Amino acid sequence: MAHELDELSVTIGELKSSLRQVAERAEEDRTQIKAAIRDLADKIDSARDLTAKTVRDRDREAAERHVENQAQIGKLTVLIGDNAASIEEFKQALSRHEENVRAIQPQLLSLQGTKRKLMSYAAVGLTTLATLAFILEELMKAGVSWVFHRFGG
Repeated sequence: MAHELDELSVTIGELKSSLRQVAERAEEDRTQIKAAIRDLADKIDSARDLTAKTVRDRDREAAERHVENQAQIGKLTVLIGDNAASIEEFKQALSRHEENVRAIQPQLLSLQGTKRKLMSYAAVGLTTLATLAFILEELMKAGVSWVFHRFGG
């Protein structure tokens, strides 16, 4: 029985030693798990901060773009107003020009008739001039020919 007690004592000692080892491993595992949890919590906080910063930056940039767009819209509105005023001035100028064209249109029509008459007179005058030149040339030839024939021999 003493031998059995010794074996039992050794087995209990081994069990205590194994339990101590298991407890130490469990404590190491707990420490590693706590460290991993702290690391994960830090990463989650960093991600939240980064997300919040990204959202703030995006919102700030959107607000800046909105202000810039509003300024551009204001400028375009002024330009559109200026263009509308310029177009209105141009319409008035065209209207005055149209009135002037209507006023001188009868005169232009009469000048076109006069132009046709002048061109007809010019054609008749040139034809008459050419005919007279031809007659004069023939008379000169006949006169010179008569003079040479009469006095020249």
